[in-house]
This record gives sequence, C-alpha cells and structure tokens, in this order.
Amino acid sequence: MSEGKMQNVLVDYHLAQGMAENMGGNREENQYMLVQAVFRKHHITEAQFDTSLIYYSTHSEVFAKMYKVVNDRIEARANAMGVDAEPQSIYSHLSDQGDTANIWVERPLIALRPTQMDNIYIFSLRADSTFRPGDSFLWHFRSRYVLQGNNREAFAQLVVHYENDSVEGKSQFIRADAETEVRVDPAKNKDSLQIRSLSGYVYLPISTQDPKVFRLLTLTDIALVRFHKVVPPEKTELAGDSLTLDSLEKDTSAISSQPHQRLTPQQMRDAQPRERTINVVKEKAVNPNLRPTRRRNINQPRSNRRRTSP
Repeated sequence: MSEGKMQNVLVDYHLAQGMAENMGGNREENQYMLVQAVFRKHHITEAQFDTSLIYYSTHSEVFAKMYKVVNDRIEARANAMGVDAEPQSIYSHLSDQGDTANIWVERPLIALRPTQMDNIYIFSLRADSTFRPGDSFLWHFRSRYVLQGNNREAFAQLVVHYENDSVEGKSQFIRADAETEVRVDPAKNKDSLQIRSLSGYVYLPISTQDPKVFRLLTLTDIALVRFHKVVPPEKTELAGDSLTLDSLEKDTSAISSQPHQRLTPQQMRDAQPRERTINVVKEKAVNPNLRPTRRRNINQPRSNRRRTSP
C-alpha cells in the first residue's frame, strides 16, 4: 500500500482498538470484529495489511514520519468520536538544559517485531558535565500494538551506571496501548556517586506457540528526562543553636523593645569616647633642716619680755 493509504488504515485500526477497549463484553472478540470492519472499509485483506506493515517498519525514517501523522490524526478523530486519546506528553517539549531536561537523542519512533534482530531495541548514553550526583531519570514513551489476537507482552528496562561499577535499574511491563514510564531514583548509598552512563532496552518476546501470528509494537512520544537532586538550604551551627541562612528571614535579636529616639548633634558628640589628659604639677621639695616658725606674722613686733630682778 502507498504511504497515504497506509496512514488511513492505521488511523482507523488504532481507533478500532480504542473503541474495543471501551465496549462491554469480550474485548478480544470486539477487537477482531472492528478490525475486520476496517479492512473491509479500505478493501484490503489482513495479509496485505501485515505485509505493508513489515515493509514500512523496516524503513525507520519513513515509518517514523508516517506514525507522527497517524498519532496526530488519531488524537483529533478520537476527540471528535468521543474515544479517549492520550494527551501529548509534557516531557516532549523540554529542552536538554535545566534542572528538569529531556536528554533523549535517539530515534523518535521504535518499532519491534517478534523476529530475530527486530524484537529488541538497545540504547546507551554516556554522562557529561551536566550530570550531577543524586540525579533521577525517567524514560517515557507511548506504546501501541498492532497484532492478531490478544498477545500483548513486552517489557522495558532503564539502568544507571555509577563510578564504582555499581548500578541501579528498574523494569516495566508493556501490556496495553498507553503511556509507559520507567523511573530510576538513586539509593541512599549512591546519591553522592558520579554517574558514568545510562542504558536501556525494550524487548518483544518471540511467541513459541504461534510464531506466524503477526505482531508489531511501536513506541512514540519518547523522552528521557533527567531530574537534578533538590538541595535543601544550607545550615550552620552557632553556640549549639541551629540557624538557617535564609535571605527572607528577619533577624529581630538586635532590635530593641524601646522606640528609637533620634539624638541631637551635641548628644552624639558627647557619646563619642574621648581621651582625657590630667596635668600633674610637682611641688618644690621642702628642706628638712628648716624649722617652721611659730609666729603667725613675722611683721608683728616682739612682745615685751617681763624682766625680773636678780
């Protein structure tokens, strides 16, 4: 089928899958009935649909552009028909800078088929100077199955590698057409270690019961989000009391309870400390050989002495 016709078929196919999820009764029977109605609408057989999917899924660039258009049309038509459609991820609009950044640089679409070499996708990303100890990571994508029957089974894993060759990982099963998130937070004994690299993979097992049954898993709206660790405000210890250094916190310890009074210039001068010099005048030394006179006034005439006869 041409690209345009293939897009039309895929839009109706995924809308039929969504409608079958919301219908009551047996979901597998509802899906089969609605998908067969899609094939009759576009005058194709199931074999033609499978063959075209295999062809386009092996041409990743063409398939990625095709599914971008398919996803946009599915959301628009699903809203008009009253079928729930997943909102676009909030992570896809993030840049690769900042405390919360989208660092995904791989392909925008991943397509997996249950055949050798086509049923696994692996990526690896080396850390750079923007990575910090204590960072957390979240791998987000939207999964869609194109399959015969109801065998929806795949899983994804995200692993963080640290400087001491230790790792921290998380796995997640993919069993529905929905948004999937795989998040790795560092353990307490690893939140101070430097990060060396990230790695992850998506794996679609090969069915051993019926290997001829066609299955396709597509992952779109992919983002790898890095979250920097939140650093609490710095604290310092002073005289046994814990003080928080916060520019918004007011220090009222030095504020007097009395209202402030403005001093006059004379009071301000008087309050300033001054150096005072005391001049000591040393008196003349007194001659110890001189006897003090008993006369009160030296100018007073001598009194007449009483003379007695011999």
